[in-house]
This record gives sequence, C-alpha cells and structure tokens, in this order.
Amino acid sequence: DEKQFYTNQKTFIIPATNKTLLAILNSKTATWLFSHLLSKLQNGYFEPSALFMKKFPLPKNLDNQQLDEIAQQVLVLKEQDPCTDIHDLENKIDLIVHKLYQLTYDEVLVVDPAFPLSKEEYEKLSAL
Repeated sequence: DEKQFYTNQKTFIIPATNKTLLAILNSKTATWLFSHLLSKLQNGYFEPSALFMKKFPLPKNLDNQQLDEIAQQVLVLKEQDPCTDIHDLENKIDLIVHKLYQLTYDEVLVVDPAFPLSKEEYEKLSAL
C-alpha cells in the first residue's frame, strides 16, 4: 500500500494505484458478487483467489474521475479519523458503480434492498 506495510502469505495484492478499482471492489455491487461467488472464511470474510480475480467482471472504463476523487476523500477522512461517518460517500460510490455496471433498478434492489432512490429517480440519472 502507500505506507509500505508488509503482509503475510494470505494477503492478495492488486498492484495498482487506481482508486476507481478500489471503489468498485468495496462497493455493494462487488460485495454482492463476492457473496455469491467466493468462499467465506471465519467471521464472514471472503477468500478471493487470483483465478477468481482475473475473471472478476469489471466495467470497461476504469478511469472514472468522480469515483477516483470520492475514494480519495474516503481514504483521507478515514486516515484523519477512523470513526468518521462516510455513509454519504459510500452511497455515492454505490450509485456510480450501479450505473457503471448498467444495472437496472430491479437489479439494484437485488444488490441493495435498502436502495434509497425510487425507480424514476434512478432512471433519470445518466451514466455518471
């Protein structure tokens, strides 16, 4: 990572500085995919494998400036205060990721049953 921490053999490293990828992999959409495709470890943690991650479906454009900026905001805020509430920023990330994957409103409700927007509000939004 950016602070040059060491890790053990059970850590998977994605050698990229792309914050868009970080945001996508920490979104509700990715969490839903992980929950259906990956084995779980103790305490509900996922066990990704290199084989799975190579085939993980990613949006075509991983150069999303808006996602990059929001992910960077989250990192800065959490570094300043690990207990800070980032719920609004996480919701923004999730919305952008839903649109990047071109999910329909009904698909969004499968991924996130508590999704706060109505169908009309969601469909009016462009592909952020």
